[in-house]
Amino acid sequence: MRLVSFFYPSTEVKLSINFLLYFKLVGIYILEVQTDSTIGEQNDEAILSADAIVYLTHEDDNSTICTNEETKLVTIDCRIAHRESEYDFLLNILHEFFSKKIIDENEFDDLKLALQIFCEFNSDYLNATFLGKYYFEHQFKKRIYEIHSKYSTIGIEFMNTLKKHNIPIWGENKYIHCRYAFINILFDFDLFCKKNRLNYYIEANSLCNACSRIDSECGDFLGNSFKVLEAQIYEQLLEDVTKAFQLYVDCCDNNYDAYVYFCKGEMMYRKKEMDRAVNYYIQGTSYYPQYYRAWFKLGICSLGKDDNQALSAFNNVIRILDSKYENNVLRAIEFEYFYNSYMNIADIERRLGNYRNALSACDEALKTYKSVYENIFYSILKIDKFMDYKEIRSDILSHLDIQKLKKDGIELSIMLDLKDNALLYAEL
Repeated sequence: MRLVSFFYPSTEVKLSINFLLYFKLVGIYILEVQTDSTIGEQNDEAILSADAIVYLTHEDDNSTICTNEETKLVTIDCRIAHRESEYDFLLNILHEFFSKKIIDENEFDDLKLALQIFCEFNSDYLNATFLGKYYFEHQFKKRIYEIHSKYSTIGIEFMNTLKKHNIPIWGENKYIHCRYAFINILFDFDLFCKKNRLNYYIEANSLCNACSRIDSECGDFLGNSFKVLEAQIYEQLLEDVTKAFQLYVDCCDNNYDAYVYFCKGEMMYRKKEMDRAVNYYIQGTSYYPQYYRAWFKLGICSLGKDDNQALSAFNNVIRILDSKYENNVLRAIEFEYFYNSYMNIADIERRLGNYRNALSACDEALKTYKSVYENIFYSILKIDKFMDYKEIRSDILSHLDIQKLKKDGIELSIMLDLKDNALLYAEL
């Protein structure tokens, strides 16, 4: 199994997060579709090319969902799933895949073993992921070493499990998902070390060699997963842009590889080849319309060159993340994208002389800033029962340019003779 299309409402935080983390961990590409997003039509070709389609729903009647793909469709009633453990929730999905012959017995056993480890260290993995991988650089060494310890524990447990079941890192064409998960964990661990200026846990070249050897052994079993992982290691750890780009090019043979196009766009962006970057970002969003990071970078590349394209791109970021914002479940890094999209819109509208539109965007950015105090994403997941979530809120706020918002909000309010509104910004 290589690709799963996953439909879910953004309000289903815990179920969707566990699903996404587990299947991405084991090398299965997930095409996410937030069912409550107002972004345009999805790429039906990509969705229907999936090996399986999983739909989280509160409704009993799902007859209108992919009726021509019933052999691929797995529907999960959230009301029932909430009463289950993470393990039972995900295991039931694996059983559905097996019963529909989406996976065979060997792959089921492989995925089940990886699931056991994932659930045994679920709390540590959530912590390492959302306070490490998908988070800012930490300011306090204590927090850095806590996350470092969690990564180490998970990596060692995976290694011990592979040894216990006589699973070699390479040399045999079995337990491919478990082996991918092990290398994936080590890559994330090294990436965390790099971000926080620590020594790598394992040599990056060793990870590349493992990816290359296993990929040659398993053939098309996981599609491009090992090759994409190898490209990420070359790009982000070894900083070998040439090798990474060639691997990404080799991976662009599926209509669902939006991430690959995004990575190529990022590489062109860093080389300041903006036209090429724009083309790659556009390709990424065409394959995956809810790819807010690609939309945001498309907007950044378009600033000052194509204001209409930039406005459209930043508005798409807002449309994609708006439901999460309304339900107070934005992640830390998502706050940056959401807030900065409004700030960029304000800059464009002001430059175009549309001062009321510019102030409206600033007003929305101000609401976003205030909503940080209401955010419940990390407490829903119980990321760290000993952690004061004020620390997370403080980290988020430190990455929002409040002084620029204050200055722009006051200036625009005065220009429009809205003195009371100016006072709201003066209080920042």
